Amino acid sequence: MVQDDRCGIEEIFFRSLPAKPYCADQLNYGLKIKERHEAIRHKHVQFNHPAKYRWITFDIDRPGAYFAAEEANLPEPTVISINPLNGHAHLSYLLEVPVHNHANSPDAPLWYLAAIQRGFTRRLRADRRYSGLIAKNPLHQHWRTDWQALRPYPLDELADSLDKDDMAPFPQAEMEIGVGRNCSIFDSLRKFAYRLYTAAAKDGVLAFRKTLALEADQLNEQFTAPLSPAEIRGIVKSVAKWVWRKFSLEKFSEIQRRRGKRGAAKSWAGHTKCEPWNDLGISRRTYYRRKAAGTLNE
Repeated sequence: MVQDDRCGIEEIFFRSLPAKPYCADQLNYGLKIKERHEAIRHKHVQFNHPAKYRWITFDIDRPGAYFAAEEANLPEPTVISINPLNGHAHLSYLLEVPVHNHANSPDAPLWYLAAIQRGFTRRLRADRRYSGLIAKNPLHQHWRTDWQALRPYPLDELADSLDKDDMAPFPQAEMEIGVGRNCSIFDSLRKFAYRLYTAAAKDGVLAFRKTLALEADQLNEQFTAPLSPAEIRGIVKSVAKWVWRKFSLEKFSEIQRRRGKRGAAKSWAGHTKCEPWNDLGISRRTYYRRKAAGTLNE
């Protein structure tokens, strides 16, 4: 029965991969993009689709990494992939519900996931520079693999293992890690794209994406451990594709009109319409004529 469960979680892993993930055997030689059934033959593979997180992975660069979650009093990982040469490992957790990361996705789940990732990184003493773009492929025979938790985790269950100090933001924004970096760049780039669209729509989508890419590179430079070029390209592609397809100058004008209307309503909340001529039982014209003549109270 246990063997059947493990076969099941391995199948879930395979099907959860992007259709064309990044992959590599030697990371120093760069990443390749291949069909899923071909990418899975490589030592390293991209776990998450650019627009959603189904896995969170942690890089433990020390011998005995297999025991890191147990020693940190954290839930057992879905899978541990161990380098047999030095005992270093990747610990990965499968999420019950994917956290989406595209231009119109809500911010709260992303920031919640980022806080959980910070907490686990601290407790596991994991590598903060690890971006999580690709990881050790647990289906590759090069690694010693142990499938542990044979079910996905709700975010709340992972968060229950942490306290507020674990999940707290790092003291400086540029020290942010993993999903937190993605969230920060994605959120800033999305807002920039909305403003840019009104000026760039006439120049075409290629010029639009090029400008977004330049902005994303600048945003990425603030971090002590920047995202990889591949991750930045993925964010730019996601934001550009959604905004270009869903946005329009008409929609932008409508959004601005609604915001202005809400702002005006808030500013005038509690104010009453001032028409003093009605209180005096005279016309508006007579009110201002008497006011100018100084005979208003006569």
